[in-house]
Amino acid sequence: MNRVTESRLRGQFRCVAASCAKPPVPLRYVMRIPGGWLPVTHSALQEVVDRCKYLALPAPRVIA
Repeated sequence: MNRVTESRLRGQFRCVAASCAKPPVPLRYVMRIPGGWLPVTHSALQEVVDRCKYLALPAPRVIA
């Protein structure tokens, strides 16, 4: 399995570049889903990142 195929199986988030509008436009985020991109909020993105960080923590050691 090559990297391109492998990366399609994982979720992907992207920050959509805003134009040089005045006043500045807040950053927009999108999540890759099969068939396109779905707009998401910053708080939804932060929750996913926090959950992945939690799942990546080592398991607690059992003290016998």
